[in-house]
Amino acid sequence: MKRIMRIGFDVVGVLADFNHGFSEFAGDNQKKFEIFPDRPLHIVTTKEEVRGWDWSWYPEYTADLNQQAKNLTEIGKVWAYLMQSENWWLTHIQPMFDLRKLEKALDKLPFELDIYFISTRVPTLGFSPQVQTAFWLIRHGMSFPSVIITENKGMIARALRLELFFEDNHTHVNDIMVTTSGRTKVVINDFPYNRHLVNDERYCVRIGKDGKKDIADEIMECINSYAKKEGYAPAEEEQPQPTTEENNNAGETEKS
Repeated sequence: MKRIMRIGFDVVGVLADFNHGFSEFAGDNQKKFEIFPDRPLHIVTTKEEVRGWDWSWYPEYTADLNQQAKNLTEIGKVWAYLMQSENWWLTHIQPMFDLRKLEKALDKLPFELDIYFISTRVPTLGFSPQVQTAFWLIRHGMSFPSVIITENKGMIARALRLELFFEDNHTHVNDIMVTTSGRTKVVINDFPYNRHLVNDERYCVRIGKDGKKDIADEIMECINSYAKKEGYAPAEEEQPQPTTEENNNAGETEKS
């Protein structure tokens, strides 16, 4: 039976630059949302600024727990407005790299893939998060995306028997590794908030560490390395069928 490699991609933090889009949304609407009245807001442009998923570090990092709590209160207002926005996931975020380049490279692999885009997203006005995500992926170059919206990525990875999962959120990384008993190898997209994770190459590898390599290239290196290790053979090519003339010639040769 032909083997098909099964891969999962998180969207936010792996393919989509949520941090830039979210901070831009907050900054553009600072007066309307009545948030952080005592300071200007800036757009997050580098991963080193992103100190955690809860955004208690924004608009600037602080170790003061009281200030972190105040930050979270203000950020909560942004989330509330986001959920009342029309198709926010479709219209407010950009890719982290050229997804068309990734799509072309995936198409050239000499074996078959089943790819799932698995993300955790709050609902907004307009289309469902699943539909918005699918439209966003198509818009940026991914063909016929299979999208799953869930908070239980470990259970999904186990149910789909995923072999590789590209993820950045440390909570989901641990969930996937534990729930699948390490059968799903996690590829971590490097951010400050996930650097405390132990890099055990039996279960996970890390990409995006130095920011110099193109993420699409690093993703393909991981897939090709895994394929080589696991013995994925190139997809069988169909043998050309003999033409009528060739069949007649073969018959004449047998008679003679």
